[in-house]
Amino acid sequence: MRPTGSVLEIACGTGLWTEALAGLADTVTAIDAAPEVVEIASDRVRSANVSFEVADVFSWTTDARFDVIFFSAWLSHVPTDRFEQFWQLLRGLLQRLNCRGLCLPDHSRRACVTLDGHGSRPGSMRYPDGGGLSAAGRARRERVRLAAVAMYEQEIKPAQVAHELRVSTKSAYQWRRRWRVGGTTALASRGAGGAACRLSAAQLARLRAELDKGPAAWGWREDQRWTLERVTTLIGRLFHVRYTLRGTSYLLHRIGFTPQVPAHRAAERDEAAIAAWRDVTWVKLRG
Repeated sequence: MRPTGSVLEIACGTGLWTEALAGLADTVTAIDAAPEVVEIASDRVRSANVSFEVADVFSWTTDARFDVIFFSAWLSHVPTDRFEQFWQLLRGLLQRLNCRGLCLPDHSRRACVTLDGHGSRPGSMRYPDGGGLSAAGRARRERVRLAAVAMYEQEIKPAQVAHELRVSTKSAYQWRRRWRVGGTTALASRGAGGAACRLSAAQLARLRAELDKGPAAWGWREDQRWTLERVTTLIGRLFHVRYTLRGTSYLLHRIGFTPQVPAHRAAERDEAAIAAWRDVTWVKLRG
């Protein structure tokens, strides 16, 4: 998306993007709530088609008409619990201003969002809230790739795409090659990789419940450690399915178990008796 026509830039800051917009748009109205940064921006950008205004986006009103609303690096300042309110605000601006589009590049939240005049939700966003190969993790990665596609369509080079989305340059070049050959669908998620799990969701739930009972419930009373050998044996007893030790390790990781340093405590440990001794006997002895 190339902002053209009459552009409204919200939270313009020191005018870094304003300078670029001035070369694309017919007119640019740039607003920011901080007078000091507006002063810096107005010194930086002296184009005749740019006007600056000190205003808070949440209270600012106008009767002017704009073709494009542009944000840059401002999403990072919107608290997560206020995002729904934020999108409501954008919807109101789009309806009131009757504009054609909305563009929100953001570095801190790794987002490059473009909406048409009738949109109400971001088309592609990425938040640094962890990775992984869960369904949610795959969806996040797909959104990053689709954000890259939007940038390729603007003829942005892979090196800059990698920088903006915080991915490797190698990935950015690979995505562009796939996109050129197969279009956007070539970068869509294909689901979970690797072999399908041999246990059903119900069996996995039961396995979690049995592991929570501890090894003693299944006859291992020497200590309370779940080893790969023990878990593999337990899976065979419960479901008559044979796993290798490595396969069991992958399975445990899939359902959320990680290696732990065992606490060396006796299986016969009586927590209630220990608490009573601390509260009564130890108090008397201590005087």
